Amino acid sequence: MATVIKTSSGKWRFIVTHNYKQLSGTFDTKAEGYAWENEIKRGIHKKQSNINFGQLLEEYRDKVSIKKKGERWERIRIEKFLKYPITKIKLSALTKRDFADWRDCRLQEVSALSVLREWALLNHCLHVAVNDWEYLENNPMKGLEKPKAPPSRDRLVTDDEFSRLCFALNYAPDAQLTTITSRVGAAFVFAIETAMRAQEICNLRWDNIQGQKAKINQ
Repeated sequence: MATVIKTSSGKWRFIVTHNYKQLSGTFDTKAEGYAWENEIKRGIHKKQSNINFGQLLEEYRDKVSIKKKGERWERIRIEKFLKYPITKIKLSALTKRDFADWRDCRLQEVSALSVLREWALLNHCLHVAVNDWEYLENNPMKGLEKPKAPPSRDRLVTDDEFSRLCFALNYAPDAQLTTITSRVGAAFVFAIETAMRAQEICNLRWDNIQGQKAKINQ
């Protein structure tokens, strides 16, 4: 008997154990879910036949993204991605061309660097679908040409830029840090002096600091 769960989107997730292996699928109606369960029992079902790419992304979000530090970013990105036509295509019908069209469309909307971040998310989702969940035999993004990353920044902040940013952030060495903006200014100056990343600065605690030194826990 299937375990039936109503998702936050109003759809129905069915979880079935067959031949000592757990299978899952998300459906618009319970009737579709029960039909899927019956096909599994009859041994004629191919898991990917009733799942589209959007449903795969939702399953990835609920099972994989929640284990990552970047869960919030992935949830936001997946929710936006679900609006794209490619998410309506059945997994069994996905092709490299579908992702090439998505890539070309996104490059007209955002930078290549943003597309590469999204690319990494989608590619790992498909990797999981192939290797862990066995929804696909091959990753349709494999071999697809990635956008070229922009050249890395290799210059320092000028003295003029430094002064302007401190002024805009209402930061001065002897000022009271009473606002979020002024604290951002202090973090900016601290980063310039120490070359620490934003997350490293935000994670600092008093017990990490010993005199003029700070020990960062990786």
